[in-house]
Amino acid sequence: MNIRILAAVSLIGLACAPVAAYAQAQPTGGAKGQNGELVTAPGAPVGAGMMTPEMRPRFKSYVGGQKISPYAYDREVSVGAILPEKGPTYYDIPKEYNITGYSYAVVNGRTVLVNPKTREIHEILE
Repeated sequence: MNIRILAAVSLIGLACAPVAAYAQAQPTGGAKGQNGELVTAPGAPVGAGMMTPEMRPRFKSYVGGQKISPYAYDREVSVGAILPEKGPTYYDIPKEYNITGYSYAVVNGRTVLVNPKTREIHEILE
């Protein structure tokens, strides 16, 4: 009888292990974006933002090579800030970065990822 209980408990433990490992591997500390991806402030755990640390230098180089109209914002540029309706120019993020539903803008010399529908800054690329 004890062997059967031990075997049942072991099987349940084995069945739950992949779920626990998956949950631990998920980034924490952010809000969900419109497509379910996690968006957070710079400096958050790796993988928690939309733009991975490996993508950032390449994307910043890409932005530097574009003819961007920078926007002078009279407030602090921070995650969660809502940009004004008129003024900033939003640019499409190239498909190779696999970030959909967001655009980028250059605000006070900083590249930001923005939800163009709400104009909310979701990530600042330092």
